[in-house]
Amino acid sequence: MAGSECCTVFNRRLVGEERREVFTPTLLEGVYWQGGGAMRDRKQPSDGNIEVYIPCSIPAARRYLPPRAYAAQPDGHWTLREGDLLCRGARDTARCACARALLEEEEAVSIMSISENRFGSEGLQHWEVCAR
Repeated sequence: MAGSECCTVFNRRLVGEERREVFTPTLLEGVYWQGGGAMRDRKQPSDGNIEVYIPCSIPAARRYLPPRAYAAQPDGHWTLREGDLLCRGARDTARCACARALLEEEEAVSIMSISENRFGSEGLQHWEVCAR
């Protein structure tokens, strides 16, 4: 199934002195989620994997930052990084402290690669995310 819909990206953070893993969700509406298959390599999806196309101009409750900038200032922002998680649809969880629980959710996948396509008009600029 493919089409314009929403997804929730869960950015991984380590918090506190004990460096506890916490995932912060951001709802993205207007993405194109396409099921696929196994990956031929890290950059080329095929049967069994997921491709998600996210417009660069997508509205979100938080502002997008590139991964390095996000690492320095995560509060109030979101990013796309390998190892972060995506769930199809909206998730109402404020935070999830367990990656295993997220991956057990239907349609939850781990980001394997991100391609930033900032060419052409604003309407054409997008991120292509491959996940499994």
